[in-house]
Amino acid sequence: MRTTINLLLLLVLAYTGNGQTRTSPPKPSATPAASEYATIDKKALEIPAGEATTTQGVARYINSGFGTQKEKIRAIFIWTASSFEYDVDNMYALNFHEKEQDKIDKIMRLRKGICENYAAVFHDLCQKCGLTSWLIGGYTRHNGQTSDLPHQWCAAQVDGQYYIFDPTWGSGYISNNKFTRRIDNTYFMSLPADIIRTHMPFDPMWQFLNYPVTTQEFAEGRTEVNRSKPFFSYPDSIAAHEKLPRLQQYEAEARRMEQNGIKTPMAFNYFSNLKHNIDVERQNRLVNVYNAAVTDLNSGVRDLNNFINYRNRQFTPARTDAEIQGMLDTVDRKMLRVQVKLNSIRGQDVKIDELAGPLEKNMDEVNRTLIEQKDFLQKYLSKGKTGRKSMFYKYTWMGIPLN
Repeated sequence: MRTTINLLLLLVLAYTGNGQTRTSPPKPSATPAASEYATIDKKALEIPAGEATTTQGVARYINSGFGTQKEKIRAIFIWTASSFEYDVDNMYALNFHEKEQDKIDKIMRLRKGICENYAAVFHDLCQKCGLTSWLIGGYTRHNGQTSDLPHQWCAAQVDGQYYIFDPTWGSGYISNNKFTRRIDNTYFMSLPADIIRTHMPFDPMWQFLNYPVTTQEFAEGRTEVNRSKPFFSYPDSIAAHEKLPRLQQYEAEARRMEQNGIKTPMAFNYFSNLKHNIDVERQNRLVNVYNAAVTDLNSGVRDLNNFINYRNRQFTPARTDAEIQGMLDTVDRKMLRVQVKLNSIRGQDVKIDELAGPLEKNMDEVNRTLIEQKDFLQKYLSKGKTGRKSMFYKYTWMGIPLN
């Protein structure tokens, strides 16, 4: 009996924030002295051209040339901020379906991109250089105005501390629809309490603040610490987040967003996509459990057929009674697993329920055959050698079976 089924896995729509670079030059007073990083920067930008074509090559150069976490993160930042041109023509070209690796490949090939490309390269280099980092989606506030474009930046741990990095804003600015490269160290190792003045993550957990700023406060420019709010342990929340399955990550993120307020069209669009992701993940989970039940059922059918074939060969070659009993016990356990899986997904989705019905009928058929085989085996094991042998032959007296 073949009970396999092919199911179409739904597309998981991942929202990624495209965004903008700054629209005004950095203020010199806000930029740390270039001499602080001069040696690292010079060495980082001397990477051979052959190594600079892939993030693997760049990471290899950084790992071999820099020892400390701070040296590595600086090399990653300055190389990312200095190596690409901001793609002004495509700053509004949102692509919700593009994979992270495709974003990286695109900017490495074209040597130009938007914030999601800069951030993807920075994050990838951090990972390849042994640094813990995160991609953060959100929106920004600049010159007293909240941007109407989503944005993407990064966070990373350096020597146990959390810092924010925006390689796009750190690379330069746009003026008269033209990108001008000018490194701004304000966005290198920014403190969370400082960067929140301009960068609002969709998920408040990525503010890295014990008293997160609400979206309303951000819109009004009120980003100072307010200790009258409930204390939020973001390190514990992040640690718990990273242990969760993707569905539960989405669900927890949605709850945090609702609690923090969804005030802007960008946040609403992100939240809508997040809710869609939740629906898709739930559906995929049901499909995965259903397919696992199908796999268990088919495996149980194969094992049951193996037993029947072995019985038809009069249990030759010989096995111990325990081994023969174990063949049916294995089928029993698999049928139980099928039932548990089906029970766990029943009543949650109409389509899954429709599929589960025929599967349960197949399982009932298998169980009936299993009971027949268990009855036979119970009688077989209760007999002596001669009695066991006689069970494989049909003896009748006046048409009535004697065994």
